[in-house]
Amino acid sequence: MPNLIPIDYLIYKGTISFQYVPGLLSFHEAPILLEIFKLIRQTPDLIFIDSHRIAHPRRLGLASNIGLYFNPPINGCNKSRLYGKFDNPSENKGAYSDLINTSGEPIGAVLRTKDYFKTNFGSTGH
Repeated sequence: MPNLIPIDYLIYKGTISFQYVPGLLSFHEAPILLEIFKLIRQTPDLIFIDSHRIAHPRRLGLASNIGLYFNPPINGCNKSRLYGKFDNPSENKGAYSDLINTSGEPIGAVLRTKDYFKTNFGSTGH
């Protein structure tokens, strides 16, 4: 993890049995991810998942579900907001703002990774 050099990779082809429904991504993708993680030869130190964690209407996105199952550090990151409000960060690389739920609690961050580029959304916790 410190040098971010991949130690392994695999290709997996499976069948998805649950149709995609916004807000229920875990039911669509978790079964395949669980099968993939069974095939990984070394326990991961860190997992990045293109999904939300607590920045989810039910506070339990796909990244949280996978975190509950495996319990390593997981970063949930996404290209779009599913839930919460935020102020647009400045157009400069590294600018960010809090992603806030309806109670005013921070549930994630909105980050600009490149100058004048679209923001990314990250959330924590499981």
